[in-house]
Amino acid sequence: MKRFALLAILFLAAPATAGVYGPNEPCPFEVVGGVAKPLPHPKFKSLRNERLAELNPAIPESQEIDTPAGKQTLLTPRGKAMARVRELTAKLPRLTPAERLALSADLVRTGTLGKEFAALKRLTGERPRDYLLAANSVHAETEAGNWGLAVRNFEDHVLELDPPTELPGTSAEQLKWMWTVDKQRYQKWLRTRRADAVRKSSPDDDPYPLFAGVAFTGSELPKGKLPADAVAVVQQLALWSPTDAGLLWLLAEVYAATGMLREADDAFDMCTWGAGLTGRKVLMDHRRLVKAEVEKLPPPEPEVLTLTPVEPPPPEDDGDLFALIPRGKLLLFGGIFLAVTVVLLALQVRLWLKRLSAG
Repeated sequence: MKRFALLAILFLAAPATAGVYGPNEPCPFEVVGGVAKPLPHPKFKSLRNERLAELNPAIPESQEIDTPAGKQTLLTPRGKAMARVRELTAKLPRLTPAERLALSADLVRTGTLGKEFAALKRLTGERPRDYLLAANSVHAETEAGNWGLAVRNFEDHVLELDPPTELPGTSAEQLKWMWTVDKQRYQKWLRTRRADAVRKSSPDDDPYPLFAGVAFTGSELPKGKLPADAVAVVQQLALWSPTDAGLLWLLAEVYAATGMLREADDAFDMCTWGAGLTGRKVLMDHRRLVKAEVEKLPPPEPEVLTLTPVEPPPPEDDGDLFALIPRGKLLLFGGIFLAVTVVLLALQVRLWLKRLSAG
């Protein structure tokens, strides 16, 4: 049954709730007092993996699986997104504003940046007047590696527009935080990637310098005061650009700098095993330091599964007298009744035989 549950989660998952702007995708971060709380690391990994699966054209759009009800063909997350792309592109150019935004989000989400995206751009123009549409267009340029165009479009288009004051499923505090990330950290990341492209250097030579006053280089773990929402900021950037291994490295460093050592250990492993950043000396040095610190920690508390005893339901009163008598007592009374009946029958036969012999 666990296998069936896992398959249901994999194929029936809702669209990712972060990464690009859609018309009905709530912000996954809890924001209190203007500060976003980080996602639990497993939740972040789940969202990022779903984004990567949607981007990967090698992922089948559907798959046949075994369920308790028999074999069923289910759409994968990429299959669901591609089905929406085909449905909405067939309606071009007769799309509502919400449908335009949904199509732009799914085109970016699936990396479908060819003729479909060109058709949408012809419809919205080179300078979309909608903040979310313009932001998704910038995301598309980053996925295509057009860093100069991405920076120019962001600074000339997105920053010139007013962000929406409401978004379904997202509070006013969450919106304010998202726009701050957009206009400060995201812009700095775009400029860093453009500078890397100009220098033709690897974007993973050093962690991205997104936080002033904090150095992530050197043979020691980073020191310095990070913003209270630094972890959430980097998680959001990594969901916006899940293929950027440099953001994954920065997240590992920020985890470590904020004392989230187990999370940092796993994130560094994701950098090496998954992203192949084994040739980065600073990364490997910091990974060793984090592992040494994790070994000093007490073992994590095992998850305790609490089971609530369930009382058996009382027997239903269906009007049957025998249903009200416990089975044991019913058998005892039945045995006594049978014995008495046999004795009475024997006495009756004996009396009948005596009368027969007297006659």
